[in-house]
Amino acid sequence: MHSYEPISLLFTTKYKVRNPLLKPLIKYYWLLESQLPVNICHKLLPVNNIDIIINLSNQINYIKNEKVINTGMMHFNGIQKQHSRISQNGKISVMGISFFPHGIYPFLKIPISEFSDRTVCLDDIAKNFANRIESQFNLNQTIEERIDIIETELLKYIDFELINDRIIYLFNLFHGKEQLVSINDFCEQQGINIKWLERTFLKYTGITPKSFKNINRFQNISRQLLSSSERKNLTILSHENDYYDQTHFIKEFKKYTGCAPSNFLKEGISVKEIMKNGHVI
Repeated sequence: MHSYEPISLLFTTKYKVRNPLLKPLIKYYWLLESQLPVNICHKLLPVNNIDIIINLSNQINYIKNEKVINTGMMHFNGIQKQHSRISQNGKISVMGISFFPHGIYPFLKIPISEFSDRTVCLDDIAKNFANRIESQFNLNQTIEERIDIIETELLKYIDFELINDRIIYLFNLFHGKEQLVSINDFCEQQGINIKWLERTFLKYTGITPKSFKNINRFQNISRQLLSSSERKNLTILSHENDYYDQTHFIKEFKKYTGCAPSNFLKEGISVKEIMKNGHVI
């Protein structure tokens, strides 16, 4: 029988993107670490963007549908449609490149729909980039030196012709419309074809606009559940977040977390929540 450490033993720091060319594509860099050896097995919840993981410690394993997936030093998870678990032990030091939802396609240059619900080793699709990062990283470097290396190499590999201001504007606008009633209405307001929007979302994020909207809504309501000092009635929360009713909310919530909202609160904070709460430097 394994005993797992509480997630409070993990600390996260976020770091700002420095190069102006990368700021429209990357939200921030992050460092997740523990000061002491730990043994963790925590829930990962669906999110609407992709992070490239650079593991500088013991191997990370993911458990998806009771299947254990081993990873290399550099990897990423395509957008998940349900929860999984992450397992790691020892003293933890993991870096991440957190892309905006539209940001990783110009780097990988492969439609992101090919990676949905998959864990992908970067060696398999961006071997030169992965090799150059791995060969330049060492234990004596500061985080600032590592970020300089990452940004220098990213600028060599990103194809900026695959992104433009219009695409960035539409993704940011869509992402910001938390109470978006109709995708058809959004397309009509912006003068775009819904089929074009669906193809663009699949290419850049790996999921459809509807799935993106649902995950975004789930993220919003899960944050409200975890951070609210006063527990709101689930019916009120459901209507505030554009669910048809409480039954619809609970059904979708279970799909993403594997449990009901009441059990979710008892489980404590997920890895994604500690990422959200890290401070920015």
